[in-house]
Amino acid sequence: MAAGFISKHSFVNLVSLILVMVVLLGRGALLGLADETGNLDAESEFCNNDLTSFLPPPYGNLSNVRCQLVWNTFILRYSQSRDHVVTFVLSALYTTGWVGIGFSKDGMMRGASAMVGWISKTGHARIKQYHLKGYNRWEVIPGKGDLNFTSIMPVVVLDGANIYLAFQLQFESAVKRQPTLLAYSSRYPVNHELSVHDDKLSMVIDYSTAALPVTASVDHSQMKRSHGVLGILGWGLFLPIGAMVARFMKQKESLWFYLHTILQFIGFFVVVSGVVFIRKVIEPVVVGQAVLMILYCIVAHSKSHMIVSCNVSENYGMIRSMIMISQH
Repeated sequence: MAAGFISKHSFVNLVSLILVMVVLLGRGALLGLADETGNLDAESEFCNNDLTSFLPPPYGNLSNVRCQLVWNTFILRYSQSRDHVVTFVLSALYTTGWVGIGFSKDGMMRGASAMVGWISKTGHARIKQYHLKGYNRWEVIPGKGDLNFTSIMPVVVLDGANIYLAFQLQFESAVKRQPTLLAYSSRYPVNHELSVHDDKLSMVIDYSTAALPVTASVDHSQMKRSHGVLGILGWGLFLPIGAMVARFMKQKESLWFYLHTILQFIGFFVVVSGVVFIRKVIEPVVVGQAVLMILYCIVAHSKSHMIVSCNVSENYGMIRSMIMISQH
């Protein structure tokens, strides 16, 4: 078959690739829509809960309370009075470990003060203030901090599958934009010493309005790990091995081509999956180059018996540019 024409086999490959990319993009859009809808439903459900049956006053019957889903299953309720007293009720899905909310001057953990609550293995409720002096475990000091409590005692309650932390703070002036920290761990504190958090969030909340998260800085640790693992597998394993097969196994006749094609396609889809986990500007460009390289190999090089080959040396320039761009 003359070069420059697409065989039936190549056309099927091209259509399949396009369909897979459409499915991936559509799946991402649907997941984003489902997450947004699910968050609104969860917020509506939990914010309408009646707290009077298990929380003592004033926590169970707050007036002018504002409520919103702020992170994962974390629901924050608060009410600010004219004399600058703010009542907080934080709830979250709970199984084991601890749940905490902190207040910082700059959004960082160092120097912040936090309220942490948990239900012990024996079923006892615990809530305590912590001074976050630093990032090491011994710098998280129980019973210390800068929070100014009122005479109303803090409480922690487990109702169903959710834990509720409730406390009241006195401020010198009206609280507006306040950097707020949220964190949790699945491991219990030992002698009031906190275990390292499983995940955390830092956000700025405007407590003077109904709009809660103004800006947020999420700890995408799991997302970054997934992105890194998939990137290593794609760029560091499947794609290089596929290139080496094409370079050093030409004597194996058609076997090298099938191995090369399979490895390159696996590497390509692994890289695309990695991009889904973290949205960057540069990586879609790199993936776009990979798509162009695959299409080039399918369209421009055809042999008899509908076997498509791709000369790796002709793609060295594109491969080099892909590697250079992906490093930025």
